[in-house]
Amino acid sequence: VVWGHEHECLIHPSESAVGTFRITQPGSSVATSLTEGESMRKHVGILDIRHSQFRMTAVPLMNVRSFSMGGITLSEERFGLDPEDPRIDEVMRELLSKEVEKLKEQAREDSRLLEKEVLGLGATTG
Repeated sequence: VVWGHEHECLIHPSESAVGTFRITQPGSSVATSLTEGESMRKHVGILDIRHSQFRMTAVPLMNVRSFSMGGITLSEERFGLDPEDPRIDEVMRELLSKEVEKLKEQAREDSRLLEKEVLGLGATTG
């Protein structure tokens, strides 16, 4: 079964709950919402069917805009925020800006790693 209309890419077929068929969920080829599933690597699949056997080959997409997702809890002690601090807005803005920069760098690194992986795959199969 090819399950469409879902955001998350689960390209490798998984066994159904009843065990009589397998399901692949290619997902959207672009990030269409701000969910954790959208931050995962996007793929297309090549489905090869021979008689009663099949194989799904995942092909990572290179032209997907990098997307990282994270979360923080401002009330955690490690951030040392004091709600009574008259500069709390400025302190939070600085803290959140640093967290966003970390996510941006993570997205850049993920993109670099994906490019190396895909170029490496191309070199070994070509």
